[in-house]
Amino acid sequence: MENSTSPHLPLWGLTLHELSLEAATRRVFPMPRPGFPAVTASPDEWKKARSFSSARGQSGRFEDTVRQNDFIAASVETGKWDRVIDYVNREVFDKPAEYYSLDKLRHAAAVDRRLTLREILEKIFGLIPGFKSKDELLEEEFAKFVADYKPTEAEAILALKTYFKAYVSSDQVRHIIESGQLTDLATNPSFSTRDFKAVPAR
Repeated sequence: MENSTSPHLPLWGLTLHELSLEAATRRVFPMPRPGFPAVTASPDEWKKARSFSSARGQSGRFEDTVRQNDFIAASVETGKWDRVIDYVNREVFDKPAEYYSLDKLRHAAAVDRRLTLREILEKIFGLIPGFKSKDELLEEEFAKFVADYKPTEAEAILALKTYFKAYVSSDQVRHIIESGQLTDLATNPSFSTRDFKAVPAR
């Protein structure tokens, strides 16, 4: 076992919990982007397509429901997000006959990460133009990292970006780095031993 003396984010003054990226502090699961099935689609594929179409339709009805709710609209306008989220969970989700749920809304959005209810509501009320992908959020966080620590060499920046994204988004890579079992990187498909050695110590 190698000693974990090689560079990792904590040596740069960061820990996982200090990253502002939501994806770093909660599980992120990739979601499919279903399309219309071909004529030769299997029964399971047709079922998935119908499920997606149903979720998109319910998402539109959910938007109408929350926009027309005076309490939700007023609370969003004044930024009282705790009240909004609590209200939606209690008074809107899992009610007959629509049975809205956060999972169904996430499925309809077809984004490659788990959206928060606040994000969904922000988009409905026009506070954000759309949902950022997992990679877009990682790019934003890395730009902040570079601005704070100001690495100067172009090769170092590229190596750091590869490492940063792997460390933040992969439980497996994070475990390998933090446990010091660096030999396991030799068989890791997303972040290799070569990638790790390219990262500057400071």
